[in-house]
Amino acid sequence: MKPPVPLPAQKKTFNLNALLLGTAWLAALAVYTPVTGAGWFYDDSDYVLADTRLNHLHLFLPNHWSVIPPPLENENDETYYLPGYGKPIIADRYVWRLSMALERALWKEADTPAVAHTINLAIHLACIAALFLALTRLVLLYSERTPASTNALNQWHLVPGVAALIFAVHPWAAEPVCYVSARNGSLGTFFALLGTGLWVSAFIEGRSHARRLIEIVLSLLCALAAVGSKENFVTVPAGYVLVVWPIVWQRLRQRRRGVWIAAATGAIAIAILITVAWLAIKSSERATGLWAQVFGGRGWAYFFNIQNPLVLMTLGDQLPVRRLSMEFDHPGWPAWACAVAMGVNAVLFIGSTLGGLRWLLLLALSWFFLHLIPTNSFLPRPDFLAGRNVYLPMAGIATLAAGGLLWIAQRVQTRSAPTPRRAPWIVYGAGTAVWIYWAVSAGIWARGFLEPKQVWARSAKVAPDHAAIRMNLALAIYNQTAAESTRPAVMAEAEREFLLAIAAENSPSMLYQEPRFAKTRSSIAYSTLGIMRTHSGALKEAERFFRLSWGIKPSKQAWVGWAYACLKVPLPIEDLLFEGIRQWPSAWWPPAVRGLYNAGNLAVLPDSVRADLERAENAPDENMVELRSVQALAIYRLTQSEPNSHTVEARLKRLLRLGLEIEQVKKLKRVVESHKSSVP
Repeated sequence: MKPPVPLPAQKKTFNLNALLLGTAWLAALAVYTPVTGAGWFYDDSDYVLADTRLNHLHLFLPNHWSVIPPPLENENDETYYLPGYGKPIIADRYVWRLSMALERALWKEADTPAVAHTINLAIHLACIAALFLALTRLVLLYSERTPASTNALNQWHLVPGVAALIFAVHPWAAEPVCYVSARNGSLGTFFALLGTGLWVSAFIEGRSHARRLIEIVLSLLCALAAVGSKENFVTVPAGYVLVVWPIVWQRLRQRRRGVWIAAATGAIAIAILITVAWLAIKSSERATGLWAQVFGGRGWAYFFNIQNPLVLMTLGDQLPVRRLSMEFDHPGWPAWACAVAMGVNAVLFIGSTLGGLRWLLLLALSWFFLHLIPTNSFLPRPDFLAGRNVYLPMAGIATLAAGGLLWIAQRVQTRSAPTPRRAPWIVYGAGTAVWIYWAVSAGIWARGFLEPKQVWARSAKVAPDHAAIRMNLALAIYNQTAAESTRPAVMAEAEREFLLAIAAENSPSMLYQEPRFAKTRSSIAYSTLGIMRTHSGALKEAERFFRLSWGIKPSKQAWVGWAYACLKVPLPIEDLLFEGIRQWPSAWWPPAVRGLYNAGNLAVLPDSVRADLERAENAPDENMVELRSVQALAIYRLTQSEPNSHTVEARLKRLLRLGLEIEQVKKLKRVVESHKSSVP
């Protein structure tokens, strides 16, 4: 065994690590605090805003775990996309949803994004601390073993602090901090790292059996909480085994017949991990569906052509960080390049795992590969490699970079006579420059969430053939505030992106997307193009776009836009009415549109037309803005044709309530009053 480190050296090491941890927290706050002013983003509208379960904390109690909530419907008569909503709440990302339910229960302002972003930042700070503590335990554990194949382990004493500093600001760890719904990635990572620290602590010599048992049980509970945050964390138990296997192997080999015991123990551990992974997959509806595709013929091709190159590309981008994106394109590599990538990945993963027996730092690289398996695997997924899933693997990269920096500094110091003390600072200076570059890059990426167009525009440069990115970029451009003088240019840019989004649906990148998502995106794109054409006065083109949108996926918005165009031009209305009555046979709006169309410029309305318009008047006020406009038009037309009706005053008040412009209401009121004054 090595001689114990003198107490003054231990204290100095502790103080330096504590200083680095504090600096890591301050750096993370400096980079990410501006994001607390960002709004909701991407899937937040579904996962956070639309999930009414989050408003009822009692639903998360054990006696409500088996309750299945009713389907969610929005004002456009379309079901929200909430995976797992139709299952008992305990069965799908329970811990993640519980965190958001607690957030709403504890803060009255939780319906605003500022609270959610602040909590995401707090979880990131907790993850930095958890990584620091886990690495501190690992350094302590491996300082016990006889360094037969390594130099003094003193070179690793600052790994926890330096790794925390890197993890705090590395751009590939940014998405779960900036994107509220991606909290499942940072929350699961916190439990994974906390559990790793507890697990490692149980293997440190000198612990009592009771303490070991408590730490092992707590680490397994942390693994369960990680999987409860997101099913991707099924690899956490394997991560536990990975970080301690060299020391366990060495201890077993020192015993009599130790090789056979070590081999048997390893086989049992692998069997347990496979069993745990299988149970985790079977307990998740999404994971089960993806796993079933492995045996359907797509699994191997998916892994070989897509995931296999992407993991290597992601590893290669850890230093330059130029590929940050919300989603990624199909790599499009030829078969020979994919085969080379597979060989490189296999050598790196297997080699670093086995090499960890001699060079401990290589285990950090194995950690990166291991925890990307749920994302980069045989399981066909629509999101090839979401940046939010790189958060936990990034802990390995941060450790690898920290250890590598300290190792290089030590090597330079030992070979830099006669000035051994100055040379390492050149290495530290270079490392600091890279760290600043990462921090600035993370800050730029994070501030993009204040203006979503920036995030989607950058993502579109990385993944130009991804329809979802193109669609979100188009919507961000369309919704941005622009001066009237620049609006035509902005609208032209948005239209170009909508058309690119529609064209991208046929790209290789969208092959694994569910057809319903493609239909939804294309329908929204055509419908928005119809709205843009309506605003510009090109109503015939608007009608064509709305008709296309309806043909892809019927929606109220497309139908009402189609109706508006037909009424304004006018255009033939038979197809519109047929589709509307077929879709909503008992609703008031198809008859109301028919009545408006047939009313034309008639001063006196036939009974059939009046009856159609009265369907809108007798219906309660609609929530959907577009339908409120139709309702207002129908009531307006009735008031025009019946100025002496005793309900005129009530109609005028209702028109204001429905959102009709006040000038139009005043104009209608003047018409009514003039008609009354002309009656003898």
